[in-house]
Amino acid sequence: MSDSAMVTAKQAHGSSAIAYGYYAQAFLYKSIDNAELSMKYGQMALKELAKTPDHYILAKIYYLLYALNTRWNNVPNINRYARLATENALLTQDYNLLGNCYTALSISADYNYNASKSIGQRDSILFFLKKVEEIYEQHPKEIAAKTYGIACINIADYYLKNFAETDKDAKASAIQYANKAQEVMKDAPNGEEIIASGLGILSEYAMREKTFQWLKVI
Repeated sequence: MSDSAMVTAKQAHGSSAIAYGYYAQAFLYKSIDNAELSMKYGQMALKELAKTPDHYILAKIYYLLYALNTRWNNVPNINRYARLATENALLTQDYNLLGNCYTALSISADYNYNASKSIGQRDSILFFLKKVEEIYEQHPKEIAAKTYGIACINIADYYLKNFAETDKDAKASAIQYANKAQEVMKDAPNGEEIIASGLGILSEYAMREKTFQWLKVI
């Protein structure tokens, strides 16, 4: 399919069309865990778009490059590509893409917080995840359940990891969002991993208190 997309793109003779073809190749190689070729085609797509910018495909490419760099823990590039992906996604009407980009920025902030222990970076993790929630509330039909479900799990994990066991407000928020993730994903496809993560967070709190009375299985 990516080969046919590349042929079609070259026949179209436009920089944007060729960039789409290169992106299809990059996405294919990422899906089969060939990060080097995925990066190569992603960079080739960016080179084409230098001639004719297309914010939608730019956001997709930068998001792909961000994801590749998380495999290598390349924090400068994680920061760079997450930011560029979001800047371009903000210039589109694709709210699901924008939600994914905000999640990327939250993960980028998490990398930065782990390195610096800066409270500002820690707060940024939650700030960007809450932006995903805002989009979901404003455009519920235009953002995938999985995109919001991942944000909910990450919010729950944020409270679990970053606050003391004695912090009742953090605990309540973590439980709220772990349950919310399960609720969002209960009828959605491919939600098993998110549901399992939610159960894992709930189980952690249950084990801390040695009680399982509020642990819900969907």
